[in-house]
Amino acid sequence: MFTTYIRVVYAFWAQIYDRYIDPLFSFNRQAVISALDIKTGEKILEAGVGTGLNLPFYPKGCTVYGIDFSTAMLAKARQKKPVARVIFEEGDVSQLNFPSGFFDNALMTYALRVAPNPHAVLLDISRVLKPGGKLVILDQFRAGKPFFLSLVQLCKVVLGWGRDYHLESLLEGTHLILQDKKRFGLMQNTQLCILERE
Repeated sequence: MFTTYIRVVYAFWAQIYDRYIDPLFSFNRQAVISALDIKTGEKILEAGVGTGLNLPFYPKGCTVYGIDFSTAMLAKARQKKPVARVIFEEGDVSQLNFPSGFFDNALMTYALRVAPNPHAVLLDISRVLKPGGKLVILDQFRAGKPFFLSLVQLCKVVLGWGRDYHLESLLEGTHLILQDKKRFGLMQNTQLCILERE
């Protein structure tokens, strides 16, 4: 039932996201994608591709697989004009329809926080990544457990903006090793995290 609710919410957000919501969370997309160090011929998973705002920043010569659960978001993503080859698929990023070790690298920007089961998402991404492959995550993560943030968290969930998690706790049981984590952008709890598949 919660997933159905989120689909409805995102059908609404899809219509206004690029113009009104993205400026609130704006970041240097080129710098984030550069952290993947993409080589010609590589297959890149973008889990939670949304309206496709990252797509124009991928280099020519790679293939990007843009996965999202929202039909409305994918419709907007298909309107973008990237130089990279892009293949879209509607689906659950915690149950990816790809064989193990299929992708060279993966990216998630503000997508992990909205997943109903973020641990399951990271488990499956670690499965489909090749050993040594990178997963780059840009998201807001919780730094502590202050009580006054509970109401803010509840509002975010209702709006479909997800929750702030402790990344390290989500990595337990995966094959992902955190290589680097640093503050990124204007918001204090927004971090750029670089992980590597064992």
